[in-house]
Amino acid sequence: MGVSPLKEKIADENGRYLILTVEIDNTDFVFVNYYAPTKNFENDQIEYIEKLKILLNEKLDQNLVLGGDFNTILNPSLDKMGGSKYNTPVKYTSKLEEFIEEFELCDIWRTKNVDSRLYTWRQRTPLIQCRLDFWLISNFLSSSVTKTSIVPSIKTDHSLIKLTLSGENFSKRGPGFWKFNSGLLTDKNYVDIVKNTLSECNNKYHNLENKNLKWDTIKSEIRGATVKYSKYKNMKLRERESNLKKRQDEVQKTLSCTYLDKDINNLLVELDTVKEDLEQIVNNQTRGAIIRSHAEHCEGNERNSKYFLSLEKRNYKNKCINKLVVNDIEILSQEKILYEERNFYEKLYSSKEDPDKYSGDSNFFDLDFIPKLTDLEKDICDADISESECVKERNYKQYRVGLCTACRLEGMVLNLTGIIKKNKIAAY
Repeated sequence: MGVSPLKEKIADENGRYLILTVEIDNTDFVFVNYYAPTKNFENDQIEYIEKLKILLNEKLDQNLVLGGDFNTILNPSLDKMGGSKYNTPVKYTSKLEEFIEEFELCDIWRTKNVDSRLYTWRQRTPLIQCRLDFWLISNFLSSSVTKTSIVPSIKTDHSLIKLTLSGENFSKRGPGFWKFNSGLLTDKNYVDIVKNTLSECNNKYHNLENKNLKWDTIKSEIRGATVKYSKYKNMKLRERESNLKKRQDEVQKTLSCTYLDKDINNLLVELDTVKEDLEQIVNNQTRGAIIRSHAEHCEGNERNSKYFLSLEKRNYKNKCINKLVVNDIEILSQEKILYEERNFYEKLYSSKEDPDKYSGDSNFFDLDFIPKLTDLEKDICDADISESECVKERNYKQYRVGLCTACRLEGMVLNLTGIIKKNKIAAY
């Protein structure tokens, strides 16, 4: 018996929405069918769009496909003919537009048919036509849409809206970039590992004369040690979290069948302690997710950790290249896009410039108005960078970007400068 692709189903008791989370070819999709109340019940319209927002908040990273009768128009000049163009539920429409912006959705039919006029609902007397039904899909899915259309239907005063997605165009997640967690710098065990790694590098590469190569090699060694320790630390953290959850469950079950006041008080104290430890773990996870997701603002317990983890994944999808135009030909296949990217950079880094190409620019630096360095300034620029200059630059950058940031290798170097300075590691 095969495994059902349906992972979750959420249905409104009044039939206003149906949310299905479905796995197709190892990719999760969230399909939403929505039927908004009519404009005569604007408060109900607002209430239901707010309900949808709450239900979908934890699915920001999913492939969202939302379609139905929204009972409003998004573009009065194009989506309505006859009657007053501005006789729409203003507050509800504004809430819907906020919803579209927050979830980074697009009205895909309008995107594909920028100036077209086609309607999904009409009344005869007086003649009024509106496009009330449309598809709202995640922006990063737009390049996977091969067809979207409005077609006539029977037994209803609304037209059908169709959407076709091509599975071969979905982005497959690669390894991505490694980012340094600057929170490790408050971990004494990690700092000791870096100190030992630096000492080993000092002995291992002391004969390496090329300083740039030496520095890159040292960074690579530190990165390897960091990745290894981070995996170990995360494994231990997951074990601790799992044990705390098990203990929390055990204590709650024990409380259910305990009658002595003394025992109950002891169990309640232990339960509070376990909860506090779990909350600390969740808060740390949330802070990390907030940083990695580049959330612009967050107040107190306004959002949970799953929201920011989903936001982080969605941001990754938004950075993927889903469509490429090469020689006026549109490419949607992920394999072909990767091939063209690789081909472009291979040519870029293997090409050789003609030395005579810029020969006409050789007199530019001889012009009188171009500022020139004095001999003293030249000597200062050519001199080795001092330790105090490194520390000064480090402090300045920490002031600008903050100490609690998720950085790449450059950020790791910035934060590790203090460790290098304290341990007087020479020849770097």
